[in-house]
Amino acid sequence: MRHYISIFFFLLGITNHAQVKDSNFLQNQKKKQVLAITGWEEQIISAKKRGDVYSEMMILPELFKHKIRDFGDNTGAYKDIMCLKKLIEANPNSPAIKQVLPDFNMTMGMLLRDQYRYDESLVYFLEAVWLAKRDSIFDIYRDTSNHVGEILSLQGKNKDALDQFSKIELEGLPFEGDNKEYLARIYQFKAEHFFRNNQMDSTLYYAKKSLYDLAPLNMKSDRYALIADVYLNVYKEIDSVIYYANKSLDAALDMGAEREEITAHNILRKAYQKNGNFKEANYHFEKFYGLQQKQRSFRNALLIGNLNLQNEREEASLQQVLALERFSNQRLMIWIVSIA
Repeated sequence: MRHYISIFFFLLGITNHAQVKDSNFLQNQKKKQVLAITGWEEQIISAKKRGDVYSEMMILPELFKHKIRDFGDNTGAYKDIMCLKKLIEANPNSPAIKQVLPDFNMTMGMLLRDQYRYDESLVYFLEAVWLAKRDSIFDIYRDTSNHVGEILSLQGKNKDALDQFSKIELEGLPFEGDNKEYLARIYQFKAEHFFRNNQMDSTLYYAKKSLYDLAPLNMKSDRYALIADVYLNVYKEIDSVIYYANKSLDAALDMGAEREEITAHNILRKAYQKNGNFKEANYHFEKFYGLQQKQRSFRNALLIGNLNLQNEREEASLQQVLALERFSNQRLMIWIVSIA
């Protein structure tokens, strides 16, 4: 008996050590992200003092892209992109313009898309496509070409959206780069298009097709979450939901991406709640709720000069639902413990 107890505590120690190690890794990841942004901001201040417009213009795209990707800080990114816009207008002959314009247009398109301003977003994405193709900037050409299809899909122009995806897929590889990633991005956007249109078999087909061994972690996390969501809400296959949601969570943790982590925890809490595992459901709810509260400080309070009242109302409504669910889960767990 003592032998088995020793083994139990030995395994428990390994588990706790692994959890501490994972926690330290995530903290270090987040510290690195904060330090990177702080470093770029300090470089911009230094460039301004020196009157070095070129360096300032070259650093700003890195700053606003990482604010969006690492912290979901669209408001901060918008301020930075407006600084870049003023510099471009004031320095039309700067050699930096050719290099930063594609990033500027692509990011503006993304910010406007997130504000549901699809017509304006499309203008910026098309400009970014043209600039990237002219200057052979493969990654921006690939991503913005897909974003054009995405906007057409969001506008309900389904035939135009599918035509766009087919067009860029037939183009093959216009510039040097990773052909697998080029195609995977197309499949990713097609999966999202079919999901919007409730074509779940096609959603699963393209979501799985978009995954490959060396796919970027953010793509893996998003795709696994989408697959898990389909299995949860359409096919009701809880084991598959848990499998894919955990893969999404692992990818999110590996890259220190809190937005993707929130999505994965939310899917897992629903899955475990459905199969009656309330302990796991409560764990993932607490993680989901805590991270979501943390992210609120980075969320948009403004929409390019205007308060995003619609999102604020949705957020308030969501918080009410979450509060009720939390209260309900706690009461249910107390009830189960009482019966036991």
